[in-house]
Amino acid sequence: MSGSSVGGVSIPGWRILVVLLCFGVVLALPFVFREPRIVDETDARRVIIISPHNEQIRYEFGYGFERWHELKYGEPARVVWSTPGGTSEIRKMLQSDWKAALKQGQQPGGNADLVFGGGSYEHGQFKRGVKLTLEDRDQEQVSAWVRRLGANSVPSLDDPSKIVSLTIGDVQVELTPQGNSTSLWSITADSSISIPAGIPTDHLKKTYGRTQVAGTPLWDEDQYWLGTALSAFGIIFNNDLLRELEVPQPVSWDALCSPKLRQEVALVNPAQSGSVTTAFETILKRRDWTPGWWILRRAAANARYFSASSLRAPTDVAQGDAAMGVSIDFFGRFESQSLRDHGAGDRVGYIDPPGETMLDPDPISLLMNPPDPEMARRFIEFTLEPAGQSLWQFPPGESADGLGPRQYSLRRLPVSADLYQSHLNRFVDQIDPFVNAEPPPFNDRNMRSFISTVFQACAMDTIVELEAAWNAIVTHPAYPEDDEGIVTAADVSDPQLKQMLELFDDIPDIPGPDGQQWSLSTKEGRATIKAGWLKRGWADAGLWDSEANPARALRRFLSEQFIGNYRQIVRMSQVNDEKQPS
Repeated sequence: MSGSSVGGVSIPGWRILVVLLCFGVVLALPFVFREPRIVDETDARRVIIISPHNEQIRYEFGYGFERWHELKYGEPARVVWSTPGGTSEIRKMLQSDWKAALKQGQQPGGNADLVFGGGSYEHGQFKRGVKLTLEDRDQEQVSAWVRRLGANSVPSLDDPSKIVSLTIGDVQVELTPQGNSTSLWSITADSSISIPAGIPTDHLKKTYGRTQVAGTPLWDEDQYWLGTALSAFGIIFNNDLLRELEVPQPVSWDALCSPKLRQEVALVNPAQSGSVTTAFETILKRRDWTPGWWILRRAAANARYFSASSLRAPTDVAQGDAAMGVSIDFFGRFESQSLRDHGAGDRVGYIDPPGETMLDPDPISLLMNPPDPEMARRFIEFTLEPAGQSLWQFPPGESADGLGPRQYSLRRLPVSADLYQSHLNRFVDQIDPFVNAEPPPFNDRNMRSFISTVFQACAMDTIVELEAAWNAIVTHPAYPEDDEGIVTAADVSDPQLKQMLELFDDIPDIPGPDGQQWSLSTKEGRATIKAGWLKRGWADAGLWDSEANPARALRRFLSEQFIGNYRQIVRMSQVNDEKQPS
């Protein structure tokens, strides 16, 4: 024989066999020693949830619900997450899906059970739903559409003076004859996107312990949405960068206005994020319209970018790509905590500007025609019970009572009154937001309607001109040195700088019918402009092209005015430079 053997296997072959065996053991170890999954996905009932929440929240609520469901109901459950974007993007997606279904005569929904997360405004829009009108349908087309939608019978369409009203499933339908005959009809379909959760009111009152916080409802009175946590809004900041820039830590929204922060502020497009729109709304409702826009415009002039996601700003500040950013409280606290846990110390901080933030419920909504309504309602039940509420504020790790997150410290504020009364000492942030919470002093709901339009017009559409104008102002010889706050025209005596600041902060009046002008700076003006422009009340006044979207037309009008002001500021600066002695 050419070599020795072991058990009939040659020594080299035996060695290879041992290596392969060891390799197989290594591969198997994770499967042998890992914690058994609670859910056997082949047998588990699913709940499909659309959410803007980050990965950590999805993990804790997915794992927590599956574990809780197994213990309470004795059967496996599985959470399937869908994450198409922020809440505004989710709303637009669902509105588009609902309209497409109604256009085809189909009942909307059926693809997901719940929307979990986002602000109360966006969930209010889910309740409001969509309205679609189909014109010029003959009787046969109307009858076919009604049948496809699920009607048991087709109404008579023989009376040209009669509007036929129907409820088919959860869709409200009106059939209106066009003209004085019954040959052509219009179909109007009205459908909410969410539906009532159907939880006994007494149970909700016991769970929440109150109906509102600082004037803001904690749940919709018809249960189209239910708050699961509370959000506040503030500033995330990078201490290393602030030291380099010689900028103090923020104590108020004014900090975003420092000229030293040019290209250092992380902002988000409010048109793509409902939570950031609420953050901007907070500034306006706390400071009032004009002072609020002083802050928002200077912050925009300092912006490094305008992101499409509210997640990016805190991430970039944490990574040192920006010095400050507007952030939802839990994103800011999470980034700060995460870096501290990894040995980064106080590199990143977060502040809710004292007395200048607002609390907004972070809701859950049951969607129309959910695939599994029972599982959907069980998930809602879980989010409001201690098992779900404790995930927001308890530290991660095992606990004797099984409450709290498994791996991540989420650092959000729960809504359950009982949790604050019995477990506040276990909170990571030992804060009771219901103590001393006060409504904002300038609580005009119409402010929100204009935030996206005005911000895009004064900042995003005009960013080159805005930055040039801002640079011209802060480098003007008369601009106060080392002023970290807001400098307005009223704060300076130099006539040229005063005029430059007046132009910079100007928001033009909006044209109305018959040559009237309306100001966005007043409550009455905002209500009138909203009704006339955004609600198309002045559609026949010739203020915009009949085929145009009035909100976009208003944005273009404002953009042109802002660009003119910014360019005039730059020209004034250039004239001033020419006058300076060489």
